[in-house]
Amino acid sequence: MKRSTVLIRISLTCSLLLLLIFAVRLHAQETQSLPVKVALRLADEKDTFRSGDPVRLVLSFTSETSGYVINETVTKPMLSLDELNVSPKQGVFPWLTLTAGSSRYTDYAGLRELSDKPSLVTFTANDFVRFDTPGVYTISVRTMRAYKGEYKLGNQIPLETNAVKITILPMTLSDESQEITRLDQLIDSSKDIFVRERYTEELGYLSGDLATREKVKQILDPAVNDGNYFRALSVGLSTSRNRELVISMLEAALKDPLRIPRYWIIGKLCSLRILNERAAKWTSKPDTLNLLAASDADRVRAVKSEYIEKLKATLPARAGQSQIQAAIILLEYVRGEGAAGQKLLGAIRPVILKGLEDLHVDERNRVLTAFWGQLKDPILAPVLEKTLRESQDPTVRGNGLTQLYELDPARARPFFVEEIHGPIFAGGYSGSRSPQ
Repeated sequence: MKRSTVLIRISLTCSLLLLLIFAVRLHAQETQSLPVKVALRLADEKDTFRSGDPVRLVLSFTSETSGYVINETVTKPMLSLDELNVSPKQGVFPWLTLTAGSSRYTDYAGLRELSDKPSLVTFTANDFVRFDTPGVYTISVRTMRAYKGEYKLGNQIPLETNAVKITILPMTLSDESQEITRLDQLIDSSKDIFVRERYTEELGYLSGDLATREKVKQILDPAVNDGNYFRALSVGLSTSRNRELVISMLEAALKDPLRIPRYWIIGKLCSLRILNERAAKWTSKPDTLNLLAASDADRVRAVKSEYIEKLKATLPARAGQSQIQAAIILLEYVRGEGAAGQKLLGAIRPVILKGLEDLHVDERNRVLTAFWGQLKDPILAPVLEKTLRESQDPTVRGNGLTQLYELDPARARPFFVEEIHGPIFAGGYSGSRSPQ
């Protein structure tokens, strides 16, 4: 190689290095000149974790200038206010972006005015990614939580934090088994719903098969009626390594004619199937990560329709509450399905009309009010009379009176007379079709 060529290459390399140094210094100066400062640290200064342990991060915001606020809202799944940057990317599974895309918002915000005293926002890295491979990782955060003046789009201040390092160690089967036992005991013994939620989230972060089976078992428990507890378990299903195991267990529950089905199962199965497909595409083309959630709307509808048909096929084998609840779940999918929805309605309507009488009065009111246009039928008059005899709730009675009058004004008249003489009547019935 000629000496002149070597000198040119050395000169170019030096120039590039000088430009890089200048850019880094300029970025540092711009960051220091911003009126809002943010720093990232590890909660409790803990920097070593087993795979599946919660990696808690703390954002600390300050401002020496008045007029700045932060959105301190933390939701599950996490909002798009924060972008987690993890290096290296190998061994890290970006489950949140693959599941929910890069645009995640809510219609409320908790705002805090900034001062020179730190305002803290705490969340876990596990709510963004799953660490699959032991090793040392560097984490930083790009955040859009800070606002100048009024809380609205256009007033956000993009900020980037410093980086922190963590070490991920393997979690053995024995470790996971002990963690499941420990967390189950803490969940069962706690009376505080927020403490229960935190321990349930930690159970959700465990990603091995033992924990996966435990999460599915708990979320299918009919006694689970705590929304936060359910949400933490549902997120935990998406963070499991063996999603095929989750899918097979939920499909078995959906098909079991002896089990009363749950509305959320179809949605979760659809989500997990789509997550598997997106993960396969992301593995082959990592650069497409932020585009995947917007590229498969037709596929989402197809998978949902597949599970609707599977649940419908189980109706003949079901009886009692199992059958009526399955039919009600299917009824929720009738709208927006066009000709397929009308065909589905034709299959489930007789089941619902027959079973409505056996539902709790509040559930009966909910179904009839939400789907009156699809279910309106003269044979429901006795069911509505039963509702009016069972409930003293003004809303339930108002709905029942209106519906019964639409079916049979003569049968409705005695109930209107009773309502007028009742203790909750004030100024007359306000229904649009009240009898003279």
